[in-house]
Amino acid sequence: GILKNAIRMKRLIDDTNALQNRLAELTDLERVLIGKSDQIISVRDQIFDFALSRAHVIILGETGTGKDTVARALHDIGGKPTAPFIPVNCATIPPERFEETVYGTLEGTGGLMAAADGGTLFLDELDSMPAETQAKFLRAIETKTYQRVGDAEMRSVDLRVISAASPQIEQQVADGTFREDLMFRLNTLVIELPNL
Repeated sequence: GILKNAIRMKRLIDDTNALQNRLAELTDLERVLIGKSDQIISVRDQIFDFALSRAHVIILGETGTGKDTVARALHDIGGKPTAPFIPVNCATIPPERFEETVYGTLEGTGGLMAAADGGTLFLDELDSMPAETQAKFLRAIETKTYQRVGDAEMRSVDLRVISAASPQIEQQVADGTFREDLMFRLNTLVIELPNL
């Protein structure tokens, strides 16, 4: 009994700490979204509305407008406190390493998809996702399954994708450098952040 109680207490303390960290992060959100302008109020309302949905969200805004903070808030407000939030900066992963980073490998590196299972995969700088991996990523989102590099077996995953991109991504879709069908999958809900 004592051990079970100790474990339960530890869980409660961990959850409390997680919640306190969350609240600290939510005050960051207030800093990003302070203001009485209609745009800011509308963004705040969208965050609260969209947080409770499991639909994919894309956040459009210029650099420095707080897209990562908004993504974190969507996850925090809507998710279980213990659900994973896995940020991926598409611009920092070399194209040839993208698949092993996101899907993992048979030899055992767990990918970001597996890490985000049950929670949120946050794709920052979505407009930098290599063209050659967009089709595979689209398939993974549509089927909720993916293959680790070198693995024949399909693994299932349940996650919400929140993406962030600059407004120029719409031009990339028009130019054909970013897949329209992937964009269509990811922009079920759209939040446009006002420029600072």
